[in-house]
Amino acid sequence: MKARLVKKVLSTMIVATMGVAVLTGCNVGEIIEETGVKDILTSGSKDAGSETKEDTASDESINLEGEMDTYTDEPDDGAAAGEEVYTDPNGWSVSYDPSYFKLDQQSDKVVFTYTAGKAEPSTVTFKYMAGKTSKDVADEIAKDCNGQITERDDFMYVENVKTLFVDNEPADKKGPYISAFTREYKDGCFLMETVSYQTGDDMDDMNTSDMISMIMGSLKFTE
Repeated sequence: MKARLVKKVLSTMIVATMGVAVLTGCNVGEIIEETGVKDILTSGSKDAGSETKEDTASDESINLEGEMDTYTDEPDDGAAAGEEVYTDPNGWSVSYDPSYFKLDQQSDKVVFTYTAGKAEPSTVTFKYMAGKTSKDVADEIAKDCNGQITERDDFMYVENVKTLFVDNEPADKKGPYISAFTREYKDGCFLMETVSYQTGDDMDDMNTSDMISMIMGSLKFTE
């Protein structure tokens, strides 16, 4: 029994080693040789004196090729475990975790509301407006929130897409922090806007900021 437990632990070590090898693009065989995992496995087999040769050759043996078959990468749609992908008919998509975000699909926009924070719920809004320019939309938002407009060369992680970034810092720290990104898209403007609230609790505020950033960073244009 103890010998089998040792074997299971050693098997886990090999699977973990191969996982790292795959992620780093290294040769699996070389990794096992250089790290000494193979030697540990061999010595573990010799020390299992109570086990018969038949046992170690059958259900206790470790098939490296078989273990590799159990390794799976992230889903092809780009979503991590526990996440879902929202794909909009206007040609964009984001991945989000329904445990933390509530999806509200309205007629003219899509709103993701962060539900795990202690403060008033923060939101991330995506909206496509046909017939409007990026500048017109940015000007409207800046006027409404008394924000400042900055020109950028990229739209989040999309390179070479001219962007207008609107940002404000409320006089009252309990008020909403508004940030908006606008870009020319199709025959109109695409808007991504965040409205976030803080409590003064550093950990909670950091978690809110991180979760908002993650959903913003997952934005992809499919057309």
